[in-house]
Amino acid sequence: MEVFEIIKNGPSENRIDVVFMGDGYTPSEKPKFLSDIRRLTSDMWGAQTFASVLPLFNIWAVFAPSNDSGIGVGGKPKDTPFGLYRDGTELRGIYCSKPNEARKACTLTGPAACDYPSLIANDDYYGGLGGEFVISTRSNISGTVVLRHEMGHNLVEVGEEYDGGQVYSGVNSEPADRPLSELKWAHWFTDPDNIAEQKSVVRVQDYAWYDLSHGAYTLNFSSDGTYARWGLKISASGVDVDDAMRVSVDGVGLEWRGVGHLDRSFFDVRADSGFEKGDHTLTFALGIPAPPGAPIRQLCSVQLIEYAAEPAFHMDNSYISAYPTISQSGTKTYRPTNEGCLMRNMGLPIFCSVCKEGLWTSLLSRLHLIDTITTTCPGPGAPLITVTPLPLAQFRPGGDRGRDVERFAVRWYTRPAPSRLARQAVGGAGQIGNGTTEAWRRVRELDDLFVGTVHPGMWRVEVEFRSVEVRSEGGVMEGRWEGRVEGC
Repeated sequence: MEVFEIIKNGPSENRIDVVFMGDGYTPSEKPKFLSDIRRLTSDMWGAQTFASVLPLFNIWAVFAPSNDSGIGVGGKPKDTPFGLYRDGTELRGIYCSKPNEARKACTLTGPAACDYPSLIANDDYYGGLGGEFVISTRSNISGTVVLRHEMGHNLVEVGEEYDGGQVYSGVNSEPADRPLSELKWAHWFTDPDNIAEQKSVVRVQDYAWYDLSHGAYTLNFSSDGTYARWGLKISASGVDVDDAMRVSVDGVGLEWRGVGHLDRSFFDVRADSGFEKGDHTLTFALGIPAPPGAPIRQLCSVQLIEYAAEPAFHMDNSYISAYPTISQSGTKTYRPTNEGCLMRNMGLPIFCSVCKEGLWTSLLSRLHLIDTITTTCPGPGAPLITVTPLPLAQFRPGGDRGRDVERFAVRWYTRPAPSRLARQAVGGAGQIGNGTTEAWRRVRELDDLFVGTVHPGMWRVEVEFRSVEVRSEGGVMEGRWEGRVEGC
């Protein structure tokens, strides 16, 4: 196996290390593997999703040569290092049959450099899994879609936001019996003076995983006729050409266009009028059959929601309020936005403001805001203290994002250092000989400086990171150093 540094931003002891390990890449496919990992890394950290927190990460790639190319299907792994496989042939979950081998491979990056292992399948179509190993594929269409959603669960304390799931917890979820003014994202409300549950109802929630060659697939539902509009969300695979799949509501066909590829894709259909009171039918049928040997034309999932008119339901995805989410068991919780977060809409490359704040606080809670402190004597006279924080704000390698977006605040404090004899008497360097502690004195002339000329004695440096993407800091946005500085 070979280890490659894709992005190196600092020591693993004070960075978040993500390790990508390929499965099903033969020795001759090593260039393909490295190209895939660089592309996925660029999609994740060079674009919108994790771009603002990139300096907190190191990204690694482990090439494990495989005897077979690709991954298994039908529950049978191929001869690959980590034994990835699909349960059937549907574009859904991908499982690891050799987790111990994956754990061993991840340790090749170093004893402190395997925070988040990820397995990338040499497969051109949608599939993956969350958990200890974030699993995705090399797919140009959906590889990043799966990766950023599942890795989002690991990097941030977030649950699902889509309807029909099971795990609703974390910074983006609240129980429906919680007073709206007390939701944990209340400090992000778009209109805090007019908070109300956004009125909508799920009429259809179905994970079909249905091969359309078996015949039409019909879903029946009822409406009470009180809603002003509706939205239909569909995911399907194998629908590359126009008329590959036919969709109708109450016998009226919806306009459908192929996506030009066979991978799983996500579709939205909106209507500006509601359903009449009574029973309705949603039908999916095969149009043009799939060519021999091609992936099946498969209906993966269907969701139909009715919405109230504005302002009872704000459709704007940037609006933050209390949007209802219905679990698989019918339990209602709240989420922050309509469709404004990749934790609900996997087609999006961005987190909502609430999840982005959770990302910052989660990552910084695991790191030290101050990377290093050095004390030097550049010449006769007073010593020099140099503070090196995490590479954020003006220390970003790619350039400062601007003080109105993020900045550091630095505060310096001092107090006399006890003599060696006094330290021996009380057993500590921070106490005066009589056992009392002298108060720290703020040195304001050093405010917001990262290099300070100081006198011998005890010194404390406090560094605070401020970002417009964080409104509720939770105590993880500060770092502190204390130490004794000797004279030159």
